[in-house]
Amino acid sequence: MNTLEKPARAASAHLVFCSADFQSAVLRISNPPSSLTQGACRLEVGDTAGWKPALPTANAQNVRGARPAIRTSHGFTLIGLLVVIVTLAILATVLLPTLARSKAQARQTICLNNMRQLMLAALLYADNNAGIWFPNQPSQDSWVNGYMEWNDGGFPWSSTNRQLLVTQRGSALANATGDFSFFAPYIQDPSVYKCPSDPSTADGGGPRTRSYSANQAVGTIWNTAGQCVIAGHPVTGQWLGGELNDCEGYGHVFQKVSQMNRPNPVNLFVFAEEHPDSINDSTLAVQIATTTVGGDFIDCPSNLHDGAGSFSFADGHAVIHRWQGPILSKAPFVQGGSFSAAFPIVNVGSKPGDLLDLNWLQSHTSSPVNPNTRFPTPGN
Repeated sequence: MNTLEKPARAASAHLVFCSADFQSAVLRISNPPSSLTQGACRLEVGDTAGWKPALPTANAQNVRGARPAIRTSHGFTLIGLLVVIVTLAILATVLLPTLARSKAQARQTICLNNMRQLMLAALLYADNNAGIWFPNQPSQDSWVNGYMEWNDGGFPWSSTNRQLLVTQRGSALANATGDFSFFAPYIQDPSVYKCPSDPSTADGGGPRTRSYSANQAVGTIWNTAGQCVIAGHPVTGQWLGGELNDCEGYGHVFQKVSQMNRPNPVNLFVFAEEHPDSINDSTLAVQIATTTVGGDFIDCPSNLHDGAGSFSFADGHAVIHRWQGPILSKAPFVQGGSFSAAFPIVNVGSKPGDLLDLNWLQSHTSSPVNPNTRFPTPGN
């Protein structure tokens, strides 16, 4: 039979239960028969009167009185997920501009440090050369050689070869390439010459190596190159009069600190961060002859620091100067572009901010040799 027969003697069951894995049931009875089995269940002897058949148990739900298992969910609800997404979006809106400003400030700090190191190298050069400032006449050996070009696909890769910036005059590499820096004994890290905000690259060669140029009115002529370009003399300041002219002598030029009085060292910039679409040789040219509406920019300083550019001065300090007018402050960066692509207008018109920018640049570059010429005074 498939069921257990009740014995003649009285007996009663008082407990039926299953083991923890629900694979066997236990029936406690008194005076059970010698053999009693039911499927996978087993019987234990106990003090009961009577017994009942053990229940077949495939799982806990087959046991009478057993409580069904309660399922619990630990996942997100749709509303909870939406709340998380909205919260993250709000945090991103708040934090991303802050992170962007922090990165921009970090780049400005690096740029200012670069400018200070260039000034330190210039001062050390002067100390080691009887107070004479570094070579800086255009179209000859200068404080740093090599043009910044857009196409740098051939030897010696002057626009992208960082090693040339720390190559000393007379070395094998300098003799082979013609490129070197008079600051190489003082600056051994080529990254000093590049602003981290400068994104310019040369096709086929990678990032360009230099962002900074020197004031064309500061420095010494290294090689004789004509009647007015004489080795050992001060630079000619060839663009100060408004046209390319090495013999005009329109503005003051500065070969020694003792000559720096108009403007004085605090207001005379020595190095400037030049706009990537303007930079070529190692000098920044500024005309000081026309200081009113109609005056023009020859070379243009950078605006890569949110409409501002860096300058270092003859006394050693450096600043980030913010431009006021659209000619300088709004000039775009055009990768591989020409000067006119970034500066389609270089003549000051009716917008007062442009004239303020031109006058600031002029007054921190030089001043007319004729003391009776009206000229803006240096300002902040």
